[in-house]
Amino acid sequence: MMAGHTTQFINLWQNPKNSAHALALGEEILRGAPAPVGTSAKPVHGLSEIIIGAQKYGETLEIPWGDVRQSPWIGCSFAQTNLVRTAWMLRRGYLYRPGRNESVEVPIQALREIASLGPDRRDIADGFTVSNSHTPFPALIGHSGELIRTIETLPNKWLAPRTSPAKGRPARDIGLLWPRAGTVMIAERSRLNTQRALAVRLPERGLSNVWWPVRLHSEDERAEKVIAMWLNSTLGLLTLIAHRVPTEGSWVQFKKPTIENLPILDVRALSERQLAQLAGSYEKLASMDLRTIPNMADDPVRKAVDEAFSKVLGLPHLDSLRAELAAEPVICNRALGFEVTAPAIEDQLQFELI
Repeated sequence: MMAGHTTQFINLWQNPKNSAHALALGEEILRGAPAPVGTSAKPVHGLSEIIIGAQKYGETLEIPWGDVRQSPWIGCSFAQTNLVRTAWMLRRGYLYRPGRNESVEVPIQALREIASLGPDRRDIADGFTVSNSHTPFPALIGHSGELIRTIETLPNKWLAPRTSPAKGRPARDIGLLWPRAGTVMIAERSRLNTQRALAVRLPERGLSNVWWPVRLHSEDERAEKVIAMWLNSTLGLLTLIAHRVPTEGSWVQFKKPTIENLPILDVRALSERQLAQLAGSYEKLASMDLRTIPNMADDPVRKAVDEAFSKVLGLPHLDSLRAELAAEPVICNRALGFEVTAPAIEDQLQFELI
């Protein structure tokens, strides 16, 4: 593609049921014009809906090709255009506000500039065995929505260094693995429709088999707490989920190169007062039970987390955005819109071909 070209993203809210459906959808998409994603300097609010008869089948938008080729494919990360716009602009440090011609600046930076990630599950298995007995190496093993209920949690296992390599595997130097332990943990994989937290904080450094340990370049306990809270806020969840690797429906993965480049709140840009205020909010909220991610719209803890960031960073209320995110099919495993009956589309297709 040449400069000035755009990439069109088609986000269906439900799949065609047969070939007649598919042909009718294709005709409608070709006739329509995708909505531009817009920029922070020139927000666009229009929606390009894919409608056949009285039924909505999805939305379509376009992003300049030059931006697409240099970024993750955010354009197809959500079914709702508003969420795509918000995730797209947040990468660049602006919060999109539907119906407003100005955006709000948010200090955003790639995670790799602030912190480094620890070893992956294979390295952990090559260097350690999991133990129920106390060792100098605490760990967070597993990611159960029933067990991981709060932003701050305790290690649930310990690691025992191997005395000999596992069969058919190389030995790993514990002296290289353990220094990469961290207190903040980001999910390496998650079932979005049943789990509560995509990031947690441990009171002590640890490693994990299904979480990425995060260690700040400049260690600061307050900054760790703020990052853990941010990743469970509506804006943090939105950004994380936009950068997922789809696996099967709500079962998703978060790959290391993607997480290293994940746009997160730049805690280094916060003033001492802002850092102290947000760390204080963490102390009040970190031990409270979160509801599952699909129930975030009615979660008083998640709402309080959002309000803490809105107050300190000067952001608008995030209630409507939180409700939109909760309704996303990848999160709640339910389709948006209404069921479409086959005859309605087949009748329209027949009419168009006459």
